[in-house]
Amino acid sequence: MTPDTEQPVIKARHELTIKAWDILRRLKPGERITYAKIHAAMGVDPQGDGRKYVTSARRILQKSRRMVIEPYEEVGLVYLNDAQLGTSGSRRIRRVYRAAKREGRKLDCVNDAATLTDAQREALTKHQLILQDAEARLAPRLVRQVEAMPVDNTGGIDLQAIIDGLQRNR
Repeated sequence: MTPDTEQPVIKARHELTIKAWDILRRLKPGERITYAKIHAAMGVDPQGDGRKYVTSARRILQKSRRMVIEPYEEVGLVYLNDAQLGTSGSRRIRRVYRAAKREGRKLDCVNDAATLTDAQREALTKHQLILQDAEARLAPRLVRQVEAMPVDNTGGIDLQAIIDGLQRNR
């Protein structure tokens, strides 16, 4: 099937999700589309009431077609090409680091762990440890060190050097 006649891989979805999917699937790698164009095509504001439909369409396209479509400078969306994806990792790591730190602080708000059941206290401790470990492994200083590590002479990454570096910095 050609892109124009291809049937959506999404069944039993809202008609606005299908419209958003149809608009976004036509993007080429690196291509941008403004929210105004999406609004005109969908008939609903993609930053307001239509946000959930556009988000669903983006998620479906990522799963079914490996298309990563992200917001672009608050004016629209961009279909990230391979080079853009390859260089976007630092931003994603910072986002996960901040989330782990934030969620860990929430778990630290338990006022009296003695009032918890043994199972609740055990779950709390495990979740705190997991978040603390994620925060430590994603700390900006450590990420910069890993990013600065050289690639080996075959053009690949020296995974053992990264593992050694991570273990030294724990």
